Amino acid sequence: MKKDRGNNLEKLLHNLSFMPKKIMSLEGNEKTPEFVLHELCNEDYFNLQKAAFFVDSPDFNYLKGIAGFNKAEAFPENDIWNDPYGFIDHMQKATFNQKVREFTRGSIKREQLSEQALIKMAYDLGFHDPAFHTWEMKHDNHGYLIYESNGSAVSSAQDHLENSLYLFSFCPIF
Repeated sequence: MKKDRGNNLEKLLHNLSFMPKKIMSLEGNEKTPEFVLHELCNEDYFNLQKAAFFVDSPDFNYLKGIAGFNKAEAFPENDIWNDPYGFIDHMQKATFNQKVREFTRGSIKREQLSEQALIKMAYDLGFHDPAFHTWEMKHDNHGYLIYESNGSAVSSAQDHLENSLYLFSFCPIF
């Protein structure tokens, strides 16, 4: 059993090493964060059930939902990068992604709100057992990922999730 966990972690790290190249293949595409989120939630990565990515801009007192993933609405093809236009079309119709992208409010950082604000956001979006990570992004912005784990992910892989979120900093944010 330990060997399988090691192989899963090795596969995860191998896949993560290709993410910058994949991001560059979509250079300038405003939907790039949706690709990154979908990929990170994939079974070959962190196997998340549901996730929502937000950017908080204290300078403009604005928090915006950027991308949402719900496993029940996942793109049916194995490799989203081979059919980018099909994936973009699919995500435009995905109910949870639309709900996240429509979400806006004042900046949590600027208002100096606690983690309770993120938990409230999670419940407002229909999360049942949310977890979250926050990280600093370019231009004094902050990223938030609210997610539900599938529970079957390799626990040691979760250590890499937070570092992987910095990949969003290479994506254009519109």
